[in-house]
Amino acid sequence: MDISIGDSVTTINALHLLLIIVSGIAAYLIFSFLMMSAVRRGLSIGRTRRHSPEETQKRAQTLTSVLRNVLGLTITCIVAFMLLAELGVNITPFLTGAGILGVAVGFGSQTLVKDVLSGLFILIEDQFDFGDVVTVAGLTGTVEELNLRRTVIRDEAGVEHHIPNSQITTVSNATKHSSAVSVDIPLAYSVDLGKAIALAQEVTAEVASAEEFHEIFLKNPEVIGVMHFTTDGLLLRIRGRCRPHTNATFERRLRQELQTRFRSAKIALGSSNTIIGS
Repeated sequence: MDISIGDSVTTINALHLLLIIVSGIAAYLIFSFLMMSAVRRGLSIGRTRRHSPEETQKRAQTLTSVLRNVLGLTITCIVAFMLLAELGVNITPFLTGAGILGVAVGFGSQTLVKDVLSGLFILIEDQFDFGDVVTVAGLTGTVEELNLRRTVIRDEAGVEHHIPNSQITTVSNATKHSSAVSVDIPLAYSVDLGKAIALAQEVTAEVASAEEFHEIFLKNPEVIGVMHFTTDGLLLRIRGRCRPHTNATFERRLRQELQTRFRSAKIALGSSNTIIGS
C-alpha cells in the first residue's frame, strides 16, 4: 500500500511537472503570436509615406525579436519557480535572493542599466533595425542583432562586432528610408569640361533608365558639377537618392559605363588623392 501510494504521488507529480512545462511552452507560443500580430498591425496602421513595406517589415522583425527574448526569459523564470514549488522546494529564499540581487544590480551594475536604457531608446526612437547599414561607436557595418543590452554589426571585411548599447552615443544610418547615390569622377585639368559633363549626364541617364533600375529611385541621379579641385585634376560629382540597399548595384554599373565611355571619347581621367583646400 505504501509503495502504491508513493508511486501514485510520483505519477501525479510527474504529470504536474509535465503540465507546467507544456503550459509554459504553449504560453510562449501564444503570446509570441499575439505580440507579432499586434506589432505588425500597429506598424501597418502607423506607417507613413517615408516608410516602405520593406522598412516596416524590418521594424517588425526587430521589435518582435526583442520582445520574444524578454517574454522567453520571463516565462522561463516563472516555469522554473513553479517546478521548484511542485517538487517541494521552498522558493521563498530564491525570491528573497532575487530581490536582493535586483538591488545589487541596480546599485552595482550601472553599465548594465545604461545598456538596457540605451537599448530601449534605440527601439523607441527607431534609430536602426536589422539589416540597416550604420556607423556606431566608430564602427561601420550591417546590423545583424539588436537586443536591450547590445548591438551586433558585421563590417565589409566580415568581422562581427559586439557593441554595448551604452557606448552608442551617435548613430549614422546610411539606409534609413533611403540610400544615397554617390559617384565621383576624377578628371584631368586638360579635359574639355563641357564635353565631360555632357557625356557624364548622357551615361547617367542611360544607366538609370535600364529596366533593372526602373523603380529604385526616389530622386533621379544627376551630374551636379565640379565639387573639388585636386592636385592632379578636378572632381565631378553625381548624386541621387534611391530605395534602401539598392544604391551599390547602380553605382557599380554606372562607374563601369563611365570608364568605358570616357575612354572611348578620349576624355582623360585624373586622380582624386588630395583635395586642394580640404
